[in-house]
Amino acid sequence: MFGFVPATQGERLFQLIAKQFISAEAKTQVYQLDHLQIGRRQDDFAEYYLGVYCFNMMARLIRKAIHLIDDSSLDPKQCSKSMKSYLQTEMEIAIDRQNEEAINRLISLSVSAANTSKEKINKSTKSLVTPKFRAIHCYICDEQLEATTEDITTKVQYEHIWPSSFGGDSSPDNLLPACHDCNHSKGSTLLWQDAHVHSFVLSPFPDADDIKKIQFKERIALHRRNIFRRACDDRITLKSAALKVGAMGEIKYKYPDDAIDFFNCTI
Repeated sequence: MFGFVPATQGERLFQLIAKQFISAEAKTQVYQLDHLQIGRRQDDFAEYYLGVYCFNMMARLIRKAIHLIDDSSLDPKQCSKSMKSYLQTEMEIAIDRQNEEAINRLISLSVSAANTSKEKINKSTKSLVTPKFRAIHCYICDEQLEATTEDITTKVQYEHIWPSSFGGDSSPDNLLPACHDCNHSKGSTLLWQDAHVHSFVLSPFPDADDIKKIQFKERIALHRRNIFRRACDDRITLKSAALKVGAMGEIKYKYPDDAIDFFNCTI
């Protein structure tokens, strides 16, 4: 889940945490935990843990950086010093000569991601994402949209693939058209791990009424998982992966004789 090509400051920060502060050996140990070796969810739960861990560290660093930036009494040098102290005391990261370069990079990306989170989408960027004379469709549900209508249900919105609140740039490489409902439902969801993935467990061979019990937020999470996995498999950006994956389809399940939980679903 870490092999995609980053296009934003938030993604670069996320990948730095994943690659620099979680060793390959540590990742392997997670996948090999004894209690994950039964239940047919080994890889899913290992990926779940690693994603949540990296997301939590990234989000805390960005929020801390925003807090320091908003403190007008601090200059950039003082801000950097406070971030380093935060890493040592609250993140419990030992800082020495061996990791000093990585620490400085971590601080720099945290501050950059914090600044990026305040960017607005300008008109020229919108025109690049949705060129004139080209049909506009929501990348999540495929609903056809309009650029000029006043009807909120069909008016195009510009969705940050990597959420702006977590360092997602307001640039064409990180934006796709979305409808109001999908944009609102996705909100600041970043990883599939953010959603309430344990909110449903259906009986084997569920009927159409049972499938309807799966909330839209969880359907979006399934779609997000597809996008991340395609991006990592193909070594491409999340936007390129989203365009390759296409809009959400019908929910299917991999093992029909098993209970239908999030990890047994595809979309």
